[in-house]
Amino acid sequence: MSSHAEPREERMLQLLADHATDVLDSNSAAELVGLLSVHPEYDEFYFEPSVAAIDLAMTPPSSEPLPKRLRDRILIDAKRFLETAED
Repeated sequence: MSSHAEPREERMLQLLADHATDVLDSNSAAELVGLLSVHPEYDEFYFEPSVAAIDLAMTPPSSEPLPKRLRDRILIDAKRFLETAED
């Protein structure tokens, strides 16, 4: 969070962080909706990618390998995606 953020923006960022990690009560959810309307550069999922990355990083690795069929499907889909991304 920037020290240059205005108090309302700081409050909105706190609510967004709370929203990404927990369920907001109805008052906080309504407050967030109002603050988001003033700050359209943000959306309600602003911190979701960060929370997902932290969750993934904190999850212990699985000791079981992927089933061969699933692994092959992922590789095929990845190759197809990368080929279309190059166009």
